Order: sequence, then C-alpha cells, then structure tokens
Amino acid sequence: MNLLNTEFGRFLWRVFIIIIFLGIMFLIIKSAMASWKRTGKALSMLDEVIEGFVVLVIFCVIMANDASTVIGWVTTPLMWLINLIKTFFREVLGIPL
Repeated sequence: MNLLNTEFGRFLWRVFIIIIFLGIMFLIIKSAMASWKRTGKALSMLDEVIEGFVVLVIFCVIMANDASTVIGWVTTPLMWLINLIKTFFREVLGIPL
C-alpha cells in the first residue's frame, strides 16, 4: 500500500506543504518589509506581491492534486535531466555510468 494514499499520508503531505508555504510567504513578507524600509515607497514591494501571488497559485494547484501526482510532476523533469547528464558522460566523455 502506498503511504501517500492513506489518510495519515495525506495528512502528512498537507502539513508538509502548508509548512513550506508558510515559510516561503514569511520570507516574502520579510523581503517586502525590507524593501519598504530601504526605499520608503510602497511601490517597491510590487515584486514581492507578484511573487506572493505566484506562490499562492502554485500552492493552490499543489493542494488540489494528489501527492503522487505532484511528485510525478517534479520527478519527471529531474529524471530527464539526469538521463541527459548520464548520456553526456557516456557518449561525449566516454565515462561508463
């Protein structure tokens, strides 16, 4: 049985994602406050507002899908990159992997 498909696994997944989300949002707010103190203009916080909106959208997409789906989204490009590097080492440099 897959741990991510159990109730406890879903709970742990959501807690993990919420903690990551809150940490990122805290850092974005901290950066926005530093920009505001540095320049004295509220408009200087616009890039942090856009970053916060993008993080919120990504958080909503992640929470709307199962953990195994999201992990698949992350591992597929990583495996492609690893295979590309392995092929480079094998074909170009002649190092067997």
